[in-house]
Amino acid sequence: MQTRLLAFLTEIEKCFLARRPELRPGQGWELGRTVNYDLGLARLTFVDRRSPDPASTSVLLQSFALADGCLCLRATLNWGETSESVVRSVYAKPGLDWDAEAEQLAEAWSAGPTVSAAASAGVAPLLQSEVADATEDAPELQAVG
Repeated sequence: MQTRLLAFLTEIEKCFLARRPELRPGQGWELGRTVNYDLGLARLTFVDRRSPDPASTSVLLQSFALADGCLCLRATLNWGETSESVVRSVYAKPGLDWDAEAEQLAEAWSAGPTVSAAASAGVAPLLQSEVADATEDAPELQAVG
């Protein structure tokens, strides 16, 4: 289960960078990646260091097993300039194309908060308290973004 967490995060990163080449590290942007296997959490963050007030954008992945034993990866997309977040869940099932799922998440992340929120109508947004609860026990996740 944890291998899928990091592999999926890496695939999202590759798809996102393919869509937004200006975000490559070393061009004023800093890439941060944090993984906590014990909690099943991973975060990918891009921070704009060119700005006097650095803004960041991030994706938080939560990995957990459902009651039937299937793997679920829950992705929370965040943008630094807004408090909006979009949540998408990916359920491991036979024949699932993980690359296509990563591409869809990268597309939503690239599109920004307004477009992504409209596209995911009907999906309940992740409450900030849920994120705080999830990262409260993981100080290394708090240090990023």
